[in-house]
Amino acid sequence: MSEGRALELILQSIPWTQNFNSVFRTTRGDKVITLETPVYAVPGKKIDQKLQIGTYLPSGELGYVPVGLIQTRNFNTSYYHYLNGNWVIAPRKQKDLTYLPLERLFQQMDIHHQGKPLKIHPHNLYSLRGLEHPFPFIILEEESEDGLVKHIPYQNGQKEISWHQEIIKNDDEDPWFDYLEQLENGTYTNIVLKNAEQRIKITTAARKIVSPAVKTPSLDLKSTEIDWTDPISINQSLDTVVESQPDAKKVFSVGVSQYITGAMNGALHLHPVFLLIGPTGVGKTLMASHIAEKTTLPKAIADLQLQSGQGYVGGNITDVFQLIHRQTKEEAPFGYVLYNELDKLAVDDLNSWGRQLQYELLSVLEKGQVQIPDEENKFFGSNNKNWFTTKNLFFAFTGAFVGLEDVIAKRLGLEKRIGFGVQHRAAVNKYGLLKQASTEDLINYGLIPELVGRITSITVLDALSKKDLTNILSKPAMSPITGHKKQLQQRGYTLEVEEQAYDSIAKACPQETGARALKGICGKLFTDIEYNPKQFVKGADKTIYLTPTLVEELLAGKYK
Repeated sequence: MSEGRALELILQSIPWTQNFNSVFRTTRGDKVITLETPVYAVPGKKIDQKLQIGTYLPSGELGYVPVGLIQTRNFNTSYYHYLNGNWVIAPRKQKDLTYLPLERLFQQMDIHHQGKPLKIHPHNLYSLRGLEHPFPFIILEEESEDGLVKHIPYQNGQKEISWHQEIIKNDDEDPWFDYLEQLENGTYTNIVLKNAEQRIKITTAARKIVSPAVKTPSLDLKSTEIDWTDPISINQSLDTVVESQPDAKKVFSVGVSQYITGAMNGALHLHPVFLLIGPTGVGKTLMASHIAEKTTLPKAIADLQLQSGQGYVGGNITDVFQLIHRQTKEEAPFGYVLYNELDKLAVDDLNSWGRQLQYELLSVLEKGQVQIPDEENKFFGSNNKNWFTTKNLFFAFTGAFVGLEDVIAKRLGLEKRIGFGVQHRAAVNKYGLLKQASTEDLINYGLIPELVGRITSITVLDALSKKDLTNILSKPAMSPITGHKKQLQQRGYTLEVEEQAYDSIAKACPQETGARALKGICGKLFTDIEYNPKQFVKGADKTIYLTPTLVEELLAGKYK
């Protein structure tokens, strides 16, 4: 395959964040300008002292290829190679690297060092020449158990390429974790790959984009592996991606079946608004995302903690409808909207801002219409708006609701009392209490009554037990070990995992972080193995046996 053809295939397979935006801020004088935009994002790994990126191939596999960067400016061409954690200018190309052509964007961001912006700001971001949209390009790396690292290229003061790093911690409810997990599992739906007419045609001088005609999303879903009229069939599909949670999956499956059945017949008799309560990493976001992908209906996810009120700088609650509109161009489409961290809007003595955002959510649910920017007919300085109807959308809210169990216990007369002659109540299971949550409890927690009244179903997800974590590790479709196993296979090694090793990994995972922490633990576990696989091979067949003893040694840093 020619170098040009290889690059074209890579560019065609790079996905963009269709369901959430990234935020970039720039300072101009005394003003802060906020830009929200999708980004092209690929997973990256440091292998054999080279940075390799994962490309989402049409076959469904995630393949890693070593890359360099190339930039042409003022008729001069510069090559960049990844060396010791940094990109450095190289005198010539390397044959084993595929070079990504950087293209400077007009979008900018401030770069901070030790909490202070650099003297020269703002800095231009980069995309890749040949991509369909002018979105910034970033690389996602699971660097440690602390979380993800976003590598963002920008133009420095010397007009050269530098990289800014942002860490997303494991304990954050952040859509980046689900995005990366779907890429690694081969379950991410890439619009560019689904529709051949949207593929990019690259020319030697510039890029030429083929803009397909807008099509109404199909709701003829009978040919899929899920029978949408049967909640049991939906539940069985959820079982493949979410561990445990039988009660939550049952309730959610019934609601989804009601919604899809109505959508297929062109009329919704029930308008579901779900509230999913549970700690981080138990599958709240994953349940809704999985169903949205299986139906191929548009979806949008927003973190309510990061939203601001209408008329203020920052993301707005209605931004999700603009994302839905980009995917369908319909005025009243069917689709899924997921709002994370509803509990962060609860009103108390320290948070009165959440009340305004709750009323904005209520307005969306009750009125059924919002105004969104007209992106097709915009021009400089314009403020054109289109009406968007939300009446056909499936809404779901999530939140940990820390302390809600105390509100419930007080209502039930089970609160702890301290004093002379008072007996302490017997310990009550936290999640047993949460499953008794009522609308009254949510109002006492800090949600406004009008919004609570629009919620049709309250579903509680349990914290994952060590056994649940062990089951996740042992199931190839869910396990973060699967990606490491495939990576070793590409290098000619076979990984065999003893059953007891799953238990050892699960025990090292903090229970309060749920399944999210498993990826970080496995990343730490396999760093030494992938760095020098030969060190761990037993016998002549290049097989690596992951035993409980080896797990403990790796996590203890014995092979550093």
